[in-house]
Amino acid sequence: MKKIIELLKSDLLDILRRPANMFFAVIMVLGVLFLTGFVLNTGTTADIIASYAVFISAYTGFIMTSMAVLTDRDKGLYRMYRSSKLSKLEYISSKISYTTLSLLLSGLVIAIGFFTSEIFLNWLILPIIILTVLAHVGMGLLIPAFVETTQEAQRIIQVLFFTMIFLSPVFYTSEGLPQILQIVQQFIPLTHGVEAMRTVMVEGNGIQQVWQQLTVLTALTVATMSVGYRKLEF
Repeated sequence: MKKIIELLKSDLLDILRRPANMFFAVIMVLGVLFLTGFVLNTGTTADIIASYAVFISAYTGFIMTSMAVLTDRDKGLYRMYRSSKLSKLEYISSKISYTTLSLLLSGLVIAIGFFTSEIFLNWLILPIIILTVLAHVGMGLLIPAFVETTQEAQRIIQVLFFTMIFLSPVFYTSEGLPQILQIVQQFIPLTHGVEAMRTVMVEGNGIQQVWQQLTVLTALTVATMSVGYRKLEF
C-alpha cells in the first residue's frame, strides 16, 4: 500500500506541475457540455446532465489510464519500478487510484445540473459512476497491453473512443435505432452507464430498475481488467 501511495503522489505532483492542463480540461468539459447540450438542445437539461456526468468519467478513466501507462513505458520507468520491487498489481492499482480524479469532473457536472435543472440525487449515482470509470479503466489497460508504440496507441484511442461516443446513447436515446446497433450498444460500457444514470437522475427510479446495467458494468470491468492485467508487460 505504501508503494501505491508513493506512486500516486508522483502522478498527482506531475499534474500539479502543469496546472494549465487541468484548467483547460475543466474549460473543455464546460464548453462541450454547453455546446452539445444547451446550444444544440439534444434532450432536456436533466438528460444532458445525467449523460455527461457519466461521459466525463468514462472519458477521463479511459484516456488517463492508457496514456499514463504509455508515458511510463516511453520514459523507461518500468525498469526503475522493477528495481524498487514494485509489483504489477501495485503499479496498476496506483493507476486505478489516479483515475478517481475523474469523479471531481463528474461532481462538477452534477453540481451544474443541481442548480440548472430538476434532477434526483440518489446514492446510486456514486456506484454507477465508479463502475463506469472502472470499466473504462479496464479498456484503457487493453491499449498498452496490445499496442507497442505510443503513436499507434493514440490513433486507436481516438478512433475507439469516438466510435463508442456515437454508438452509445450519450447524445440520443436508443429507441428507434436499428436492431443491430442496439445489440452492438450492449457491449459498450458507456451505454449502460448513461442509461442507468438517466434512470436514476431523470426518472428518479431505484436499484430495481438499474440492477441489470450495474451487473453488466461489473462484468465488463472484471473482463477488461483481467485481460489487461494478464497481457500488460511489466
